[in-house]
Amino acid sequence: MITLTVNRRTIRARKGATILEAARANGVYIPALCYLPQASASGSCGLCLVKTDRSSGFVRACQTKAIDGLIVETDSQELREIRGEVIKMLCVNHPLQCGVCDKSGECELQNKALEFGLREQRFFAREPKRTVEEWAELSYDPALCIMCERCVRTCNEVVGLNALSIAAGGYRSKVVFDEDRCRDCGECAAVCPVGAIVTKDFKYRANTWELTKTPSTCVMCPCGCDLFYETKRDRLMRVTNDVEKNALCALGRRAVFELNGAPSIKALRGIVEIDANSSNEEAYLLTLLSEKLGFTIANDDVRAFQSFLRTYGAACGEPLYSADMDTVRTSGTILIVSSSLMTQAPMLYSAIYRAMQNGAEAITISPIDRADWVSTQRIRCEAGAEEGVLALILSLFADRAGVHKWTDTLDYGNIYAESNVSEEEIEMLKDKITLKTTLIVGSEIYSHARAEAIAAIVGFLRKAGMETLMIPPSANALGIALLCDLVPAGDAAVKLPYIPAIYQEGTITTLNKEVKPLHAALTYSGETLGLIAKKLGEKIRWTVDCTEKLPPQRGFKPIAFDRIEAYALKTRRCATSLHSPEQVSEIGEFNGTVVHFVNRGHKKEGFLRGSAQFATLGGISDGDLVTVRTKKNTFNRRFIVDKNLKGTIADLEVFDLPEYAQNGYGFESVKLSKAGD
Repeated sequence: MITLTVNRRTIRARKGATILEAARANGVYIPALCYLPQASASGSCGLCLVKTDRSSGFVRACQTKAIDGLIVETDSQELREIRGEVIKMLCVNHPLQCGVCDKSGECELQNKALEFGLREQRFFAREPKRTVEEWAELSYDPALCIMCERCVRTCNEVVGLNALSIAAGGYRSKVVFDEDRCRDCGECAAVCPVGAIVTKDFKYRANTWELTKTPSTCVMCPCGCDLFYETKRDRLMRVTNDVEKNALCALGRRAVFELNGAPSIKALRGIVEIDANSSNEEAYLLTLLSEKLGFTIANDDVRAFQSFLRTYGAACGEPLYSADMDTVRTSGTILIVSSSLMTQAPMLYSAIYRAMQNGAEAITISPIDRADWVSTQRIRCEAGAEEGVLALILSLFADRAGVHKWTDTLDYGNIYAESNVSEEEIEMLKDKITLKTTLIVGSEIYSHARAEAIAAIVGFLRKAGMETLMIPPSANALGIALLCDLVPAGDAAVKLPYIPAIYQEGTITTLNKEVKPLHAALTYSGETLGLIAKKLGEKIRWTVDCTEKLPPQRGFKPIAFDRIEAYALKTRRCATSLHSPEQVSEIGEFNGTVVHFVNRGHKKEGFLRGSAQFATLGGISDGDLVTVRTKKNTFNRRFIVDKNLKGTIADLEVFDLPEYAQNGYGFESVKLSKAGD
């Protein structure tokens, strides 16, 4: 920590912080338009100018480091006049009365113009011809753009997609969009301080001051990002986020859905299948009712995850994985065993990208190879070979893990040959894996044919000193896994209807092992588990009456829902019963045309995306309508040659087909033909 003086007040700040960061951490206001805490400082706007005793002129607070003993002045008549002139320049050709702009009412430039008393514009410039551009789900008006670069820095540094760049040209400068790299997250529109980038689905639909803002937690993936439901007359108008604190992905921003009628709970008997996004309170209540009525609870995806955690715990003595997204951001090396990281946990993807910006190595181990993945090294193995590759990695640290006798039994030559991974690739990892290494396991691994054996290997890698993070297969899979004893679903299971989170009050347990609240933004009039439990004699009025009853022995805190804020689970060590992993199994073969199922998305249409090499193998061409025959179904998909994909495995998007709703391992040999052949 360092000490400095700001406006004659002594404050303390983190060593390495900028003047702006130090001031904000101590409640000192310095105006800024281009600054975002999550991205690098560009110094574009010039509003954060301050005076210090170490410089003759003014310096940008967002780019100047705070040093011990520094004296800073952030507010004076001279500074106010300079900032007023900056605002006048930024408002060149910007209307001061914003009647039809979607940003009016929450426009940061509008707010700053009011703050610095700008009532009329004395500057103007001849306006070049500028055309409003359509960017996928967005609209960009370069005439309103103030070149703050927030959108570009957010896309490149926070989201990690590099879909935006600046075309420099003085007053004619503009933001350039790369559609091939975009994933429609809308974060660029969220961070835009003016109305230059807006989402098409909200444009001209409402004024911001007409909206009711309800804070809640996203349930579109296990990251559990903070969000706001913004409603008007009991209708959802948009989903937003506090850009100073967190980002949102495309699913979080656009995949929220509303009920078409309220489903009723028809029966609680036999095997009842709980939805993987049900709240902690619903999972707890269902467990109580199962004991009373004699039924069992099922969900195959969550059960696979639960089983993986239990085997992992039996190997290392920890009931849950050790890492979270903060651990990932500060890791030196990150091993990623996943083929769907961007769709399973987009903000975890962003955390890895941030770690790489800080110099971390990110190494992906997967049967599918995408050039646009966030990684410094890609190890492409055969489909089904993940157990063998992880066994080879564990062999590098056998003494630390206490499994050297087991590694002596490995058939190294066979594993290298069958997995298609070279000895050099594994040896290279030995120097890269340090005490600051995090191993991330994707949710498709829990349904791997050798999931239990892989879980044991991951547990022993934890004993060897690696941090571990296992991506839950759904928003509240971790909470349900902790609260319910799950059985296989089977065909006869009664499906418990899922109430969308926008109607729910309760909590979920996120990938970060945090319990976070859900708040209802729309009114739900149907039957709930709470009402059923009340009819059956449970002493509750609402489902959230169970929040303070969630079991402490599973890590929950006895806090009433009305008082709850996000908190971390507190778990104790568990008993170890595994002394070494199983013997590594023979690697199965995937022959012919192999696809990787992608079952998360917010668009209406799915595609088959593969490399030119895959197209040749399948006898198809870019743009063809292709008939795909899988084990479950036969359907058509438009084939697109994806320049980012390499090798002979394609991505098959099935998010619009309910029969593929469960995660599963995700790789399968399929038959392809041109539609109509």
